[in-house]
Amino acid sequence: MRTKILALGLTSVTLAAGVVLAPAAAAAGTTTITFNVTGCNGCTITPVQWVDTSAEPWQGDPVTIVNGVATATVPTANTKA
Repeated sequence: MRTKILALGLTSVTLAAGVVLAPAAAAAGTTTITFNVTGCNGCTITPVQWVDTSAEPWQGDPVTIVNGVATATVPTANTKA
């Protein structure tokens, strides 16, 4: 699965994202995305999906990086691109 993740108002940051589908989350129609970030505690990441550039992008809720990790739970329908 490929997911485009637009979202960052971050500078000088190393970012890695992993997608974790737990059975309960899959049943609920959500996907959990965990971002491992170096050097930006307190920064926020907003998951965005913009597949159709003629329409407004979908934006999830911002998540804050704490101890190098930010976890966003998004509708699974918004992880396809």
